[in-house]
Amino acid sequence: MSVVRQARFEDAQAIAKIEIETWRATYAGMLPDRVLLNMSERRQIASWASFLRHRPEDVWVAQHPELGVVGFGNCGTQRDGAVDYTGEVYTLYVLPDLQGKGLGRELLLQFVDALLPGIAGSNLSLGRLRFLSWFHQKTEISNSRI
Repeated sequence: MSVVRQARFEDAQAIAKIEIETWRATYAGMLPDRVLLNMSERRQIASWASFLRHRPEDVWVAQHPELGVVGFGNCGTQRDGAVDYTGEVYTLYVLPDLQGKGLGRELLLQFVDALLPGIAGSNLSLGRLRFLSWFHQKTEISNSRI
């Protein structure tokens, strides 16, 4: 059983490894091999460590009791002033061997919970409200969450 929790600074290495492994599995054949092979774990660790130092509240991880961190993602305020919404999911990655087991759904549910307070007073369209309602109904888990 995995648990979703806020990321900590010490998760930077696991997050970097998941990002690289997921990119290599997902984008093989779509991106040039050199791009995927040149992904640097050291650079990604430094990048995520910096992000976690400045905005740790935006990053969440799925942690398995035996395997450690097996998925992650982050969300926050939207980054494009040209669009009319307040929140955005920036990343969502789960180790390839563990995809399809509900971890991504659990992370996404956490993102919705994290983003809802910022959405409450904003100009939220009826379509978005319907989507959020539909999403919560479709992802209800009657017993344990994972």
